[in-house]
Amino acid sequence: LRVKALDRAERDLGMKEHPKNSNRCPITDRWGVIGPWCAVGVSTWDIDAGSRAFTLHRDWAYVPFLLAAAAPGTNGIALIRSEHALPGDVVAFDWDDDGIADHVGLLRSSVRGDGTFDTIEGNTSLSDNSNGGEVMHRQRRVTDVARHAGVLAFVRVGR
Repeated sequence: LRVKALDRAERDLGMKEHPKNSNRCPITDRWGVIGPWCAVGVSTWDIDAGSRAFTLHRDWAYVPFLLAAAAPGTNGIALIRSEHALPGDVVAFDWDDDGIADHVGLLRSSVRGDGTFDTIEGNTSLSDNSNGGEVMHRQRRVTDVARHAGVLAFVRVGR
């Protein structure tokens, strides 16, 4: 399932908001919402992969809600240890270390020994990590991963 979600996300590489800085793109059009769309992108890719843990127009448009459901293992999603994270798993980020997850994407690689890993993310850019308006590959660091319920915010979609 996670590999299918990752494959689906790869097909959206290069998708951009139109007009620029509008939060309008095929993903937000499908959801019928206009706003930051990184979590909506991850949800869409998992829905398209066949996940029953996500429902269009309902699950999960806001990263903290996704993590709140993953902590107790609600709805077929669960927090996992970083060393168990595999391509296609979800990863959330907290850029300002305020304890609230700001952004989310899908892993493309396992975490390397130097603490880096590769992702595919929606609504990002090289100049704006969380609201950049494009689906693209990024390289990230474990130090930027959000914490939830005392663990790093890597999430496995189980159904």
